[in-house]
Amino acid sequence: MKQLIAYSPPYGENYFKEFEVFSFMHSCGIDTIKLILSNTFSRMGIPYSPYPPIWPKAGEYDFTVVDRQINDILQYNPTARFIAMIDLNSPPWLAKALGKDSFQELGECFLDSEWVRQVSDYQDALTAYLEKNYADRVEAYYVACGRTQEWFDLQMLSPSPIRTANYRKWCTEHGKVPLAIPQEGEYNRYKDALVLPEHLVQWKEYGNSLTAECAAYFFKRIRSKVRVEVSIGGVFGNIHDLGSSGHLNAEWFYRDAAPDFYIGPSCNSEIPMGGASGFQSAQLMLKRYGISYLHSCDRQLSTTETEIGKGIHVPVHGIQARQKNVAEDVACLKREFAIALVHGFSLWFFNIWGGAYRGKKVRSLLQQFGTLWKDYAKLSSGSDAETLLVFSPEAALHCRCGDDMLGSQLRRRFLPEAGIPFTTATLNDLYEANLSRFKLIIFLCTDYLSERDLKMIQERVCCDHRVVVWCNQPGVANEHGIDKERMERICGVPFGRTGKGEKQFDCWKSVVFRGADSCMPEALRAVGMDAGLHFFTDAPDLKLWSSPQFLSAHTCMGGVKTLRLKRKVKRITEIFSGLIKGENTDCFTDEFAAPDTKLYYLR
Repeated sequence: MKQLIAYSPPYGENYFKEFEVFSFMHSCGIDTIKLILSNTFSRMGIPYSPYPPIWPKAGEYDFTVVDRQINDILQYNPTARFIAMIDLNSPPWLAKALGKDSFQELGECFLDSEWVRQVSDYQDALTAYLEKNYADRVEAYYVACGRTQEWFDLQMLSPSPIRTANYRKWCTEHGKVPLAIPQEGEYNRYKDALVLPEHLVQWKEYGNSLTAECAAYFFKRIRSKVRVEVSIGGVFGNIHDLGSSGHLNAEWFYRDAAPDFYIGPSCNSEIPMGGASGFQSAQLMLKRYGISYLHSCDRQLSTTETEIGKGIHVPVHGIQARQKNVAEDVACLKREFAIALVHGFSLWFFNIWGGAYRGKKVRSLLQQFGTLWKDYAKLSSGSDAETLLVFSPEAALHCRCGDDMLGSQLRRRFLPEAGIPFTTATLNDLYEANLSRFKLIIFLCTDYLSERDLKMIQERVCCDHRVVVWCNQPGVANEHGIDKERMERICGVPFGRTGKGEKQFDCWKSVVFRGADSCMPEALRAVGMDAGLHFFTDAPDLKLWSSPQFLSAHTCMGGVKTLRLKRKVKRITEIFSGLIKGENTDCFTDEFAAPDTKLYYLR
């Protein structure tokens, strides 16, 4: 997928209030638009698309609805191109007929041959219509299904009759011995266990496999029906936070389905003003498979609609929290734009419930974004972070550590508040990745660590005078069972110790954190200094992302800040203001408003 900037219109009836935004985005040079082709309802209880259903009953399709939606957009932007969201979730009539809804029970639907047949026929018919009539307009397909259109299956661990009936067949196909079927709720009884019983591990693997196989089936099917040059992608690969809802098999999916792009929502955790935002995927894995990243700026602005349907109001807290005023709106949008430029992502502005892009200052900013995107979007070579955050899908299958909030706190709060930019990977990425730039490598969960992976870590990671951080209790389990003494042999810190522990080896240093209280920003900054990380600033409020060409800084506090670069550069330009902040230097100062986001181009 080529790097692009796009607009995603609102869900629900507020869509019709925002037609003028299509014209406005066109004036900003933003002509790629998400086309919402849906027959289903969001988790908020409103239709994703306000148009009549395209698929009103079995075997019948009303493609005049597609024509109407496209023509409505073209009236306001005659040069529009589309990322067509193909919603494969069950329309209400199909969910009622089959007694199951893919929005809640994706795996069970995939095991129902009638559901697969009907959804496949619908996908084929819809894409054939688009390819025949709008091939010059459709540049990508966004394949969506499951909870919130993101291929989540919240019933993944449920031992339902249809899952149970298929389990033995799945075991045979994957060369596994069938184990006991879990009882309903049994998984929750092992919240404090070192590792899960093997039958629960295998059942969890089974659920993740069904989700990945379902997504791969429809991705490959659409690929076989459309032009070679069109891109295909979706939200699959959110291994952090929500991995236990079906994405732990993301690598298999990438290898089997070969998607072109991944869509990364920015709002899947609460980020107060001054926070770092961030991403939920494994960046090194996406790069290893040549998958582009589309950053979804779905933040709620101060003007975002709160009533999204008659009597239906969006909560204004948690991940739906709004910015409080125009100043926060501007700082927030700049932050998400800067993240995309620094990392070399594509970007869309998601007016999720409507009303987001009405204010004069926000509109002026979006017009500037359109211009800046043309000038700067292709210049970044990507993150140059010296810290790597590593997630183990295998450990998340075997342990409850994959469910806790420590990883989320590290990504969303503790590392950014420590002034430490980072990138992300899975354990498998370390076998091939060039690790030479990483001075600090943090393992989020390696309580389960196979002998093969341990050998790789010892050979490729525990060397070069690097600092290696382990969260929880590394290596207490492997394919042979539980071995508490193994932890000390791996990291030099004995099992059962709480808080922070460390040991200096000949050519590397080991640090262990048990619990969030032990790895607060102050402790992480000390570890980073020990590792020899470059710290861009001493200001504790600045949240930073960097590449060789760009440095972004976001804060909720004003004042003059000093920033230090990794190298001397000819010129430092803050691109939102156009002001030159330094020449022939590696250190400069700048004055920030409260709140504020700056983006520096390093020439």
